[in-house]
Amino acid sequence: MQLKSFLKEPGGVDLYKNVEVRFISGRKAVLTIFNDGRELEKITLSDYDDKKQLHELFKQKGFDKHSESELQQRRASVAEKPITGRGPVDERRREESKRLRKERVKQLKMARENYMTVGYPIDEKI
Repeated sequence: MQLKSFLKEPGGVDLYKNVEVRFISGRKAVLTIFNDGRELEKITLSDYDDKKQLHELFKQKGFDKHSESELQQRRASVAEKPITGRGPVDERRREESKRLRKERVKQLKMARENYMTVGYPIDEKI
């Protein structure tokens, strides 16, 4: 429970610069550290019992904290976003996945129709 509050509530991961949180349903929380686009290390965060240990881990790995003015600015910009959480990027992803789903359904329907007709003569006289 401490991990969830560290990731979602103010005073946790939001204190650190250059940290992006992506929630993937059904997956363990993993800190993936990149340098110049290359993956350096993966750390399973569920191994850490409380917020103090998590803050110590982030400090140990060299993550800098935001200044107080930066934090206020970030929190103000988050408060201005719509409650749905759907920004332009999310909207584009949603539209793209919707388009891909429709295309996949169309392909499956076509494959099903072709499967049903394979092996049957079309104009053969008996």
